[in-house]
Amino acid sequence: MSINKSKLKSLLNKPQEKRFELTDRDGLSVRVLQTGSISCQYQYRFQSVPKRLTLGRFPDLTLAQAREKVPELQ
Repeated sequence: MSINKSKLKSLLNKPQEKRFELTDRDGLSVRVLQTGSISCQYQYRFQSVPKRLTLGRFPDLTLAQAREKVPELQ
């Protein structure tokens, strides 16, 4: 399921029961913490081991900027 800016804005700084992730495409996802903080992350495998790279925090890093960074990392 694709993420959009309005969905992220509705979650930003709103307390959550537990941490969760929303996936986008090409390994991009966002992690929403219990505090309402949102981080954009790139998930990949290195030598068959799953890895996660934090690209930045929303809204300092927009969803469009995060999507632009992914092809550079692949």
